[in-house]
Amino acid sequence: ESRPQGHRGARSHASGLTSRPSTYGLAPGSSGSNIENSGQLELLDLLDGVIGNTDRHGGNAIVDASSRVWAIDHGLSFPTRKCPLFVWGVLSGAWDASIGKSIPPELVARLKQFMVDFPEVEKRLGGILEREAIEQMRIRVEEMIATGRFLA
Repeated sequence: ESRPQGHRGARSHASGLTSRPSTYGLAPGSSGSNIENSGQLELLDLLDGVIGNTDRHGGNAIVDASSRVWAIDHGLSFPTRKCPLFVWGVLSGAWDASIGKSIPPELVARLKQFMVDFPEVEKRLGGILEREAIEQMRIRVEEMIATGRFLA
């Protein structure tokens, strides 16, 4: 498997591996993946919380003529320290609508399954991301499970 070069390329690649619906069921998230617009934006918000995406805005998601949302550009994901998801002030508008809101029980169940699978996640991402970035992802997921709320 080829690996992208550079910090942002590695993070975009890692988000695609993390979000594979057949593996973890969180949400499609790599460039060119899509989710249904009708109620599925919570899945995108959940994925952004898991990967620590700090750059979700209207320019990083596209709604096509079929009302599908295409999530793109995850290069500013997987921070290596605990920080608000909007630390650079780029998370805005509709994309902050879920912050602090309750996560639906079926999505909490997906997070719990993600944690069951976490040893595989660590192995898959270990050659791509820094250890601290993977650890911070684990901390974010555990926080979302414990609080039942989307991250702020």
